[in-house]
Amino acid sequence: KISFGLLSRTEIYKRDLRQQFTLSANLYPIPMISTTFTYSIIEGSYNNLGLGLALKAFPFNFYIITDTAPSVALWPANANYVNLRIGMNIMFGCKQKKAVKYDMPLVN
Repeated sequence: KISFGLLSRTEIYKRDLRQQFTLSANLYPIPMISTTFTYSIIEGSYNNLGLGLALKAFPFNFYIITDTAPSVALWPANANYVNLRIGMNIMFGCKQKKAVKYDMPLVN
């Protein structure tokens, strides 16, 4: 029902090194819905809170995610930009395999 993540992103642009770190907590309240809460350090800025929501409606996966919008609401004077992504994925391919139950032989 809950998982945690750590992401490091390094970008080199015009000989300038840009580093970003993100910590996330991901919640799965029901099989069709997943949510994420993030905290990021982006280019020396420490006020970066994020939210995300995904809905699985087979074969589609709809999502909306931001890594800065909650921060803009809390600290508008420190806001440089807002990053918001909305999208849809089409899921297809192999079905998930069912767990196989193995009987362990007795060793004497």
